[in-house]
Amino acid sequence: MISSPIAFDSLAYVKKLRAVGVPEKQAEVQAEAFYKIVEERLATKQDILALKRDMKGMETSLKRDNKELEMRLTIRLGAMMTAGIIIVTTGCNPIITVKKNGDKFIIFMVIKASNSFVKIYDSVLLTC
Repeated sequence: MISSPIAFDSLAYVKKLRAVGVPEKQAEVQAEAFYKIVEERLATKQDILALKRDMKGMETSLKRDNKELEMRLTIRLGAMMTAGIIIVTTGCNPIITVKKNGDKFIIFMVIKASNSFVKIYDSVLLTC
C-alpha cells in the first residue's frame, strides 16, 4: 500500500509547546517523536480505501472458490448416491470416474457383472 503523508505541522506543534513553557530542544524532540508515531501507525483515507479494495477482491475470490467447491461436492455426492443405488439394487461394486474438462464434468460409471465389464453410461456431461 502506498500511503500519502499525513499532514502534521511540526513547526506549529513546537510553537505551541514553547508557548506553554516547554524548552525548545525538548519541544523539537517531542514533535519529531510524535510525527514518527503518526506517520508509522495511523492509516490514511487512501490506506483504508486500498484495504477495502483488497478485501473486496478477496471476497470475490472466496465466493468463486466456494461456488466451485459446492459444484464439486454436488457431483461427488450424486456419484456416490448413484453408486449406492447400484450396489443396493444389483449387489455389484461400480467403478466411477469423474474428469473435469473446462467447465464440464464427465462421469464414467462401470459395474462389474459376472467376469466382464459393462458400461452403464458412456458419458454424462454436466454443465455447472
